[in-house]
Amino acid sequence: MVTGSNLSFTTSTACFTSGGTQTGSFGVNGAMNGNVTGAFQLTITSGTPSGNTLVLQGTVNNNTITGTWALTGTGACTGSGTFTMIRT
Repeated sequence: MVTGSNLSFTTSTACFTSGGTQTGSFGVNGAMNGNVTGAFQLTITSGTPSGNTLVLQGTVNNNTITGTWALTGTGACTGSGTFTMIRT
């Protein structure tokens, strides 16, 4: 299960205001010494306004996920970059 909190967007317009959906997946491998590695993907689709999608794809390495993100949609709701998530 993938859950999240405190996700914010710094675009000039509201790309995700209400009613969105999200799907996520992990493909991880574990070792006896506690190291976890694998793949991560999270897709968030806007409800209102419609037509905006954020996709994060990355690599899991122990408590950290690093990767790339791409936002496709309308107006200012486009872009791409890199991200780092750290489990606290």
